[in-house]
Amino acid sequence: MPVNWPFAHDALNLRGTGKQQIQHNDADRQTLTAKAILHDLATRPGTLLSDEVGMGKTYVALAVAASVIVATKGKQGPVVIMVPSRLRGKWQREWDHFKRHCAVGASLDWIKDTYAHSPTEFFKLLDDNDQTRKHLVFVTTGCFSGGLGDPWIKLAMIRLAR
Repeated sequence: MPVNWPFAHDALNLRGTGKQQIQHNDADRQTLTAKAILHDLATRPGTLLSDEVGMGKTYVALAVAASVIVATKGKQGPVVIMVPSRLRGKWQREWDHFKRHCAVGASLDWIKDTYAHSPTEFFKLLDDNDQTRKHLVFVTTGCFSGGLGDPWIKLAMIRLAR
C-alpha cells in the first residue's frame, strides 16, 4: 500500500526557536534529509540514516516520526522508535526537547508518547482506543527478547506480521 507522508512544514521548524537555534544550512540539510526519507518510504519499507556524530540524525528521525504522525493525524497506529537500551532515556529527552524547540507553536502538543517496557505492554498499546492511543512509542532493541518464550507474545507477533 503506497503511503504519502509529506514533511510537516506547518508544524516543524528544524532551525529551532529562541536561543536554541541552529545554523540555517544545518537546518536546511536536516529538513532536506527528512523529506528524502519520507519520499523514500512511499516505495520502500525502510531506509538507513547514518552520518557523523553531531550531524542531527536524531532530529531528522524525530522530524520523520512527527511528520508521519501529523500526516496520519495519529489514526494509523503508533510510530515506533526502537533504540538500544542505553539510549532510551536520551531519545525520550530528545523528543521532549524537539517538541519544545522545533514545533511551530503548540503544533505537536497533542501527540502522546510512551515507553513500552515489555512485549505485553507494547501489544496492549496497539489495542488502545482512539482516545487513549499513544501516537509515539519508544521500545528498546531487547524489549521482545524476554517475551519470546511466551506463546501469547509469539501469537501476537505473528498476527501483527500478517
